[in-house]
Amino acid sequence: SILYFRQGRLGQVETALTEALSIAREIGDRRSEGSWLGNLGVLHRELGELDRARAVYIEALNISREFGDRRRESIDLGNLSILYLELGELDRMETMLSEALSIARDIGNRRLEGVLKGTQGNLYKAQGQMSRAETAYAEAIDIARAIGDRRSEGEWLGELGLLLMSIGRKESAVEHLNAGEALIRELNYPLMLNKLLRNRAHAEQIATPSDIKPIEDNLSEADRAEQAKRIAEVQAILDKAPTSPSR
Repeated sequence: SILYFRQGRLGQVETALTEALSIAREIGDRRSEGSWLGNLGVLHRELGELDRARAVYIEALNISREFGDRRRESIDLGNLSILYLELGELDRMETMLSEALSIARDIGNRRLEGVLKGTQGNLYKAQGQMSRAETAYAEAIDIARAIGDRRSEGEWLGELGLLLMSIGRKESAVEHLNAGEALIRELNYPLMLNKLLRNRAHAEQIATPSDIKPIEDNLSEADRAEQAKRIAEVQAILDKAPTSPSR
């Protein structure tokens, strides 16, 4: 299921997770059940099934607490915080995220702390606290680099680039976006690349409105070719993206 998720094959992810969850329940392996429930929640969230994701996340969190598994508890709380961001419930997100970060620091899990710091950047951005968001993303990138977590480094470089684009710092934004995109391509994460390319195209469209002709006129042939390539790539990914899981 983890391999399929990385490849963006969401229908097969659901099949594999459902089978793993069934086996865990059959043999009474509650710890594995909680872990697979958490992953199933991520799948439901990716598919836009937010109510199902919330129910599964809460079930996973209860199992983590049942066993006193603080690492899993922090992960489950972090997953819930991301879900509440998508639901627009920022107060709940902040509560969950604060608790998750506290646990990650208590147990000394730097990778988890870095991921949650990046998520905190998303929270601050949603709240309009751009300076705090920039700081949080930068801290997440620093942690990722310190521990060699290249996947998270690529993700947070991209998010920082999107933030910088939104506040008009285009040169720095492009630098961070290009670095994040290069890492994600190298590591071969299609879903993450899909998200970054779509968000980048949207951010660049807002930052450079179509009615501002001089900018377009000043593009070099190489820049025009790169722009056309990016647009085509985004469209190709969107055309292949699954809209619902296989049943």
